[in-house]
Formats: sequence, structure tokens, C-alpha cells
Amino acid sequence: MRLGTAYFANRILRHVEKDMQKLHRLGFDFVIHTLSEFDLQFHYGNLHQIVEVSQECGLQVYLDPWGVGNVFGGEAYSNFVTEHFEDGCQVLENGTTIHLACPNSPAFQQFMLVWTEAALATGADGIFWDEPHFNHPDYLKSVPNHWACRCQHCQIKYQAQFGQSLPLIEDESVQQFKRKSLVDFLQPLFYLAHSKERQNILYLPLCLPLEQTRSHWEAFARLPGIDTISSGLYWQLMNQPVEKVGQSALIFKTLADSFGKDHLYWIQNFRIIAGREAEITLALQLCYQNGIRNFALWCFEGGANESWAACANPALAWQTAIQTFRKLKRHEHHGKS
Repeated sequence: MRLGTAYFANRILRHVEKDMQKLHRLGFDFVIHTLSEFDLQFHYGNLHQIVEVSQECGLQVYLDPWGVGNVFGGEAYSNFVTEHFEDGCQVLENGTTIHLACPNSPAFQQFMLVWTEAALATGADGIFWDEPHFNHPDYLKSVPNHWACRCQHCQIKYQAQFGQSLPLIEDESVQQFKRKSLVDFLQPLFYLAHSKERQNILYLPLCLPLEQTRSHWEAFARLPGIDTISSGLYWQLMNQPVEKVGQSALIFKTLADSFGKDHLYWIQNFRIIAGREAEITLALQLCYQNGIRNFALWCFEGGANESWAACANPALAWQTAIQTFRKLKRHEHHGKS
């Protein structure tokens, strides 16, 4: 069993080192450090040091393109969409250009190759590809009640793939096209990481009803460049009963096994409502019962460092997750001994 957490918003090395030492003492195996566009431009040297000190503390390190292009998940803002608003951004079905980069844009594809080279140069153990997406209401910075993308690059690619014009209505062919576009976008990035002998972890979002999830995920799960597939149902954020976590974990683990991929399941440890911290324990238990053995917490210390993400009682949420994981790990150890 392995446990990790996301860590962001701190670039002061002496504080990072203390936190990484603490994570190791608490039994964590890995950490996800975010590498936003702001970090790439202004903190890149710091990230080299942060990766190094994290590894010296006994943790594996994965870097996350946090909010890059507003295509990857995260609160960070994107400068790319400002500089490439005309030639690199998604276009809604009504013709409006929005501040999300398009995965079919050559400019964004090239930018992501640069980002990946820079991330790998830090010496990180791999990349955590965080929720790559087209415009969708479940994500920050997306525009609700509209779909994308109908930019010139998407229209040309759709015409070549289907032999007809890109529709104005998001039908099944458009959904298939978007999945294929994301796969095509990610494939060279995965290849680049593998060429440097680094790992690729892909986060598959839960944006559809559970009964539709597996068919949507399969196009990504069969990609040869993925070492680990990842997901997580943030039940309180999504106003779902905690029991849904167990159901999604079962679908997810079955998919990972069927495609021969390792798995990583994320447990909500941000914006936990006061008095509902015990649901964290239940979520972990349900996942464990359905075969999940590798967990990660979003995010460090219950989000205390970011008021938007903070749990009502960050310390209690964090402590609850760690104590439950330790109990499950002891159970796993005794069960095998």
C-alpha cells in the first residue's frame, strides 16, 4: 500500500524540507508537486531544489501541470491563453473564443512539449497528468451550458477524421472526436517522459454518470504510455453520498486491472464540511474493500494553506485520513503475514 499527497503554494525551501520530512515520518511514499506556468517562469530554480529535497527525504516526486493552459486541473492561472487567445484557445459552439487552450492547437502542443522537457529536467520521478479536458462545467474557468471546441484546428481535424464538417451540436461523433483529440495530444507527452525513463500517471475525471464512466475511460486506459491510471470522486464537493466513492473505486480498479495498469485513487481532503470528517474514513474503507491499495490525498494538511480549498477543520480532516490509512495498512500487513 502506498500513500501520497498534493503539495503546493509554498516555494520556500527550508519550509518545504520540514514538510517533506514530516510526510516521510507520517508514512507517505510520494508527493505531487505542482508546476504551474507561473512556477515555470518564476520558480523554476526553486522547483529543482524542491524535487531534490523531497527525494532526499525519501519521497518519490511527480510534477503536475497545474492549471497549464487551463486545460489541466487546478486553480493556477494561465498566461498561455493570454498570449495565444487568437491561435491557441478553444471556441464554443456559438463562435465565442474562451480562455482555455485547445489540445488540437499546434501552439499549445509545442508549449506542452517545452513544459514536459522542463519538468523532466528537474529530476522528478514522473508526471501526474491532471484532468486534461475540453470546456466542461465541472472545471474551473470553463463556461457552463456550452461545449467546445470549434476552433479552426478542430474543424480541420474533424473534417479529416469523419469526412464532414464539425457539427454545431455535440453529438456522439463530437464526443468521440474530443476523446481522440485528447489521446492524440497526450501521446507524444507520454512518449517524451518514457524516453527519459520517467513514469506517467493519468488522472481520469469522473464527469459522467458512473454507468457511462468505463466506456469513456477505455480510450485513455489502453494508451501504452500510461504506467498508472488515477481517479477519485470528491463526494462532498460534488454533493454525492460517500457510498458513491466505493462504487466508482470498483469500476476504476476493474478497469486498471483489465488494461494491466497500476492504480491510484484520490481521496477528498479539501473543503470537507464541519462534522462530516468521519466520511473520510468510510471513503477509504470502501475503496480498500473494492481493491484499492494506492491512495493520495488532495491536498496537504486538509488544504489549510489555501482558504478556498481549506476544510472546515483542516487538522481533523488530515489526521482522520492518515490514521485510517495506517489502520488499513496494518490490516493489509497482518492479512498477508
